[in-house]
Amino acid sequence: MALLKDWNQHVSSIDQLDPGENIGKFIEGETIALAAGPPVFDPNNLDSVSVMHLVGLCQSIGITQGQQTQRVFELGSRRSFIVPGRSAGSLVISKLWINGHSLLGSLYRAVSDAATEEALYRKPGYNYKYTNLQSELFHRPVGILIMVHDQNDDMVSASFYECCYISSSNWGTSAAGLTVASNVRVEYEEEYPIDPGTIETEV
Repeated sequence: MALLKDWNQHVSSIDQLDPGENIGKFIEGETIALAAGPPVFDPNNLDSVSVMHLVGLCQSIGITQGQQTQRVFELGSRRSFIVPGRSAGSLVISKLWINGHSLLGSLYRAVSDAATEEALYRKPGYNYKYTNLQSELFHRPVGILIMVHDQNDDMVSASFYECCYISSSNWGTSAAGLTVASNVRVEYEEEYPIDPGTIETEV
């Protein structure tokens, strides 16, 4: 860890690392994987994580987290205090739309197509080409895993987002459009960071 007292912009980088120490440690889009599966994370059964379905042709992932805060003042002082509260988060995912699994279908691969045909009044679609968010299928949560590697293929981080629900879905195109992307916003109940050393031995 670099200290301010050691800072010299003419001598080295901020972290004072040898240039060779950064080789292959950068994170790129190609070193991040998104997977979906069972809604609940079981830390004692990481095998269930390793068989989650990968979501292909993803174009972007965004994660937003927020925490309730309240600023409190007191009579007789100009000072204020910040009181922290609950936190919540959401994900935004974009995927290219091809003649294959849609984004909604990719997130719900753990639910068999036959089960949706038999049990649901409003169908999400067919053959995992789901587009109908009104379907009762989307009353069921899924789990989402985001796994991050560096260029050396070493694990950087992994997080399981538990009990994810689709809050919105959209797609659009234009006459000049070359490709079509679909997008979803996902609200999740809990995030469980996974020890990279633990999951790397299982996956």
